[in-house]
Amino acid sequence: NADCNPKSILHIGDNINSDIQMAQRHGLASYHYEKSLDKAVRLSELPKKQIKIKKKGIASIETKLYLGTILTQHTNIQSSPNAILEQQEFDFWYKFGYRTVGLLFLGFSRWLINKATTDNLERVYFLSRDGFILKQVYEILSEFNPKAPPAEYLYASRRALNIPSITTLDDHVMDFLVSGTSRLCVDQFIQRLGLNPSDFEVAICAVGFTNGRQRVISGHDYAQLRALYHQIFPEIQKIALTERINLHTYLDSIGLLAQKKIGMVDIGWHGTLQRSISRLLATEGKEIEIKGYYLGTFEKANSLIEEGYSINS
Repeated sequence: NADCNPKSILHIGDNINSDIQMAQRHGLASYHYEKSLDKAVRLSELPKKQIKIKKKGIASIETKLYLGTILTQHTNIQSSPNAILEQQEFDFWYKFGYRTVGLLFLGFSRWLINKATTDNLERVYFLSRDGFILKQVYEILSEFNPKAPPAEYLYASRRALNIPSITTLDDHVMDFLVSGTSRLCVDQFIQRLGLNPSDFEVAICAVGFTNGRQRVISGHDYAQLRALYHQIFPEIQKIALTERINLHTYLDSIGLLAQKKIGMVDIGWHGTLQRSISRLLATEGKEIEIKGYYLGTFEKANSLIEEGYSINS
């Protein structure tokens, strides 16, 4: 009835029987478009368990969407005319982020929004640097939840928060001052505080070190380092005060000091930054309730819970 030659018609489909064989039987040209799922089965790119779940349809809609997205993305790379070149550029970390971390961050952010709204937070602060991408995911999802509190990026590190919060040399402060994974010399420990080692040559020798270039290795060395910190503590206090003033200005500029109840978000793992900023705010007489939300925590974080900190992971 269409008055056209069947051979001039191209039928495109993903079903070998109904789209390809039937079309050819009636004289039509055909093109088989292989579904991403079928291609994944052929290439064995995904674990059989995941493919089985996808094909049988026994998974949740979220799982289906997740697997479908991964299948489509990966099989499109495989079928590209420049597949070899593109596969080289499509490196391990991109795959890892696309297949695993993306889903993890999505789930965490959904949980976070639910917790933040339930806990009636005024604002959520994402700690640098791990919180950078988490904040982006949170803000995208927040568009679908008008009750989600606004997000702010907080530049922070153990050094930036712990030094300004120093007012006494208690065990927590001393443990931080002598911490590190590298074998540093005495001068380097002093430089980390923003002090000039040459100003403390007498004190360095007085506690038992040969000079500031001596590396701190043994338990005896660390005992001497602790003794040195006690001797130069007045200078540490001066540095702490100066940095505390500067940090106060920064925290005020991002609206943190005006809040009463906030959330602090980080990857993890010990929750010590939450303790540091809480101590810092306490020295300034600021009563701000802080709830910590973490992707994961180690067992050591339980000690903060015992101290009264709110840790959620």
